[in-house]
Amino acid sequence: MTDSLVLWFDGASKRNPGPAGGGWALARGATMIAAGWCYLGANETNNTAEWHGLLHSLRYVKEKFPTEKLHVRGDSMLVVKQIRGEWKVKADHLKGAHRDATRLSRGVTFSHVRREFNSVADFFSNHAVRTRATSHIETSVPFTLRDATRSVV
Repeated sequence: MTDSLVLWFDGASKRNPGPAGGGWALARGATMIAAGWCYLGANETNNTAEWHGLLHSLRYVKEKFPTEKLHVRGDSMLVVKQIRGEWKVKADHLKGAHRDATRLSRGVTFSHVRREFNSVADFFSNHAVRTRATSHIETSVPFTLRDATRSVV
């Protein structure tokens, strides 16, 4: 039996609103198998960045691993509670992202984690802002929970 996939996502906005990006890391067991980042522009909010970090990651996972079990972790309580249907999406500019993420995440479980347990996804969201780029990498880097709790730089 193979380990299920675990996905960490995050968003970053400098000055909020300001330059923003989303980032994510995907692991199977003790190995990070992919990571990605997406630049969103010069005047976006942190909540927008969080949602797009999730969307960018879900699109990748659904394309590459369409039938695999997935558990998602993020440090945005807003996004996690909204995607689980516990909180309403009140901001009009987030409703489209919520709709798309809900469609992509059928059968996916979500957990909120403290920020210090999301540092790898945080690194990639900040990388998107620094580089103003959108991309992903496929890898097989050994990965532990300890790695997720400290800076990767």
